[in-house]
Amino acid sequence: MDDSESIPVLRGVAGPERARRGRAWRRLGVTLLVLVVLAAVVGWFGPRDTTASAEGPGPALQVQHPQVTRAGLDAAVVVTVDAPAPGASVVLEVEPAMLERLGLEVMSPSPSAQTGDDRRVRLTFDAPPSGPLTVSLSGRSPTEARPGPFSYTLRAPGPDGVTEVDARTWVLP
Repeated sequence: MDDSESIPVLRGVAGPERARRGRAWRRLGVTLLVLVVLAAVVGWFGPRDTTASAEGPGPALQVQHPQVTRAGLDAAVVVTVDAPAPGASVVLEVEPAMLERLGLEVMSPSPSAQTGDDRRVRLTFDAPPSGPLTVSLSGRSPTEARPGPFSYTLRAPGPDGVTEVDARTWVLP
């Protein structure tokens, strides 16, 4: 019995070779569908956060930010900055594009002073009572968010220099 006899073929519709190709394409399609469903169940297509940190001439800086987000979802960036010196105020510089693209509107704690230009927003916080200062920036991504990756930098200037953390967030449609 050869291979052409084991494949059922409707008379006048397709030959054994065409039926074999069709079956292979169906198997490939079902396999890809299963892989996409599994990736979605695991959470690869949904929002997730990541952490980046840096130590440099300025205060140590740690940033927890969205790695993948979608338009209209809640977004939060949590920044932990070491005080540059005991009793000294803490300065954090963020890019306005980050605030706009992620829809960050609420800061906790509130800064004692806020200045800025078109390149950076400079937030000055009172000296933390002890240990590092943790600042939470939260909001909701715009519903008309432009899909794709965007990068931004958070900076912590100090008396000895500036520490920078580069971050990237992917906005999915």
